[in-house]
Amino acid sequence: MYSYDGWQFYFQRSLAIVRLYFRKSDSRIVVIGDSHSRIIKNSYGVLSHHVGPVTLHRMGDSTEMEILLRESLSFPRRLRFLHFPALSKNSIIVLSFGEIDIRVHVARQAKIKSVEPIGLVEGLVDDALNLISFIQSSIGCKIIFLAVPPPVADFNDPKYPTVGDLGERIAWVNLFNSFLEAQLLDRPDLRARVMNVNKLFSNLDGTMRSEYSDGTVHFGENVVLTSLSQLETYKEVDF
Repeated sequence: MYSYDGWQFYFQRSLAIVRLYFRKSDSRIVVIGDSHSRIIKNSYGVLSHHVGPVTLHRMGDSTEMEILLRESLSFPRRLRFLHFPALSKNSIIVLSFGEIDIRVHVARQAKIKSVEPIGLVEGLVDDALNLISFIQSSIGCKIIFLAVPPPVADFNDPKYPTVGDLGERIAWVNLFNSFLEAQLLDRPDLRARVMNVNKLFSNLDGTMRSEYSDGTVHFGENVVLTSLSQLETYKEVDF
């Protein structure tokens, strides 16, 4: 399981900064997101900022968005001695949000508001587009949105509550990922793509394979190398 809470999180981030000091980076990759974002590790040329259990719906709000992004992007820029260039059109920002929304809030809000869940999922896609548009207008760089991971079957832990039928949540994950991908392909001005590794680590029914879980609702350490490898391919692709 991941254990980047408290001092360990700051240790990992400091370690990434030390590495960056000794190795120049021609491009900047910054990862911002919830716990799922940890499949992209701090490494040479990559600086990851875990913002905590923040929902995509919250990130879609312009005020919250600006505050959280400012916090995430200001830390490395204050350290002027680093061989780590400021964000530019050559940078890549990786976003990871939405897992909590689909695991908990879609079914809950659908019941509270007496609305169809699919409408809420489509609203999350709009939130993602708002977030991507804000970053694009501010920086103009490539943006990678990590696909929401597949749900985990037969998991019960009060720290990671689930609301709604498993089959429905599988459908919502697939709908969100495919709809967002289609929307981004129709919007080349956003310079954004969905990075989806779910098929590599899912069962036929769409649930996460247990051997690739971290023991909770997230991908485990054995997904990290595949994720980093896929991320590398986006450096060479022009979009």
